[in-house]
Amino acid sequence: METLGLGGEYVPSITEHFGLRGGLNFLNWSYDFDESDVEYDGDLKLKTFSLLANIHPFASGFHLTAGAMYNGNEIDVTAKPSSPLPFL
Repeated sequence: METLGLGGEYVPSITEHFGLRGGLNFLNWSYDFDESDVEYDGDLKLKTFSLLANIHPFASGFHLTAGAMYNGNEIDVTAKPSSPLPFL
């Protein structure tokens, strides 16, 4: 499963054969848990912007799309022992 996050797009038609599409998607989520004496700290930051052009060569629902997207997605996970490690 993949996601760009929560967001939306604005899709104005310029002519019968050409339209623009701009989008913004984002989501911040943190999750901390303990498992087998290890503390995990996870952060997910999704941030995507797009500016695209839709070309409708036959003036129908069929279209070709070209444009640019910025992907600022990040994931950060750290793990550390819940208790000090004993000397070996």
